[in-house]
Amino acid sequence: MTKSTKFVAALGIAAGLGVAALPLGTFATATYDVTPYVDNTQSADVTVQLSIKKSVGIAVADGRSADGATGGRTYTCAANNVLPNSTATCTHVVSIGANTPATLTVVNATSETNTSLVGPTGSDPIPAQDGSAVVAGTAGWNITGGDLTNAGISTTAQTVDNLEAAGEMDVSMTYNFATNVDQMAGTYSDVITYTVTAD
Repeated sequence: MTKSTKFVAALGIAAGLGVAALPLGTFATATYDVTPYVDNTQSADVTVQLSIKKSVGIAVADGRSADGATGGRTYTCAANNVLPNSTATCTHVVSIGANTPATLTVVNATSETNTSLVGPTGSDPIPAQDGSAVVAGTAGWNITGGDLTNAGISTTAQTVDNLEAAGEMDVSMTYNFATNVDQMAGTYSDVITYTVTAD
């Protein structure tokens, strides 16, 4: 017997001892087609990638958002003990941050039925006044800050400012009020919503 013959015979004996009975899965083909076989070495490139979600944060005055994704905290900016036939202001800071450029907007809250400051009885409201400074003797209110100057609040979102690159910024917002000559005593209010959105 030559060496090659002994080798074939040895395989036959091994098969007879049970190798041939191994499950077919033992010799399963590769999941992906690896043919044709070429040369004695081949390479394949894999791009390993991590995608970071755009994310933003907002705080009004010292009221940090409870949920960075949706906000949900409120803050009251009030001018108190204002007389009829006069003007007043209140100011606070809106802080925003993002890991991407972002836009800060303001809009009348969806819970509000109009854009006026409404008093305790619903009568004698102080209307939103757009485009000009409020004047004592004529009831009105508006907003100045960021890109807005004497802007009347609207049911359509208005751009306040833009964060040009990832980071943080503060925007000072002032509310301007004017009362008429016989403005009814009481507390007048409207709810507005600031939103920061990743660009």
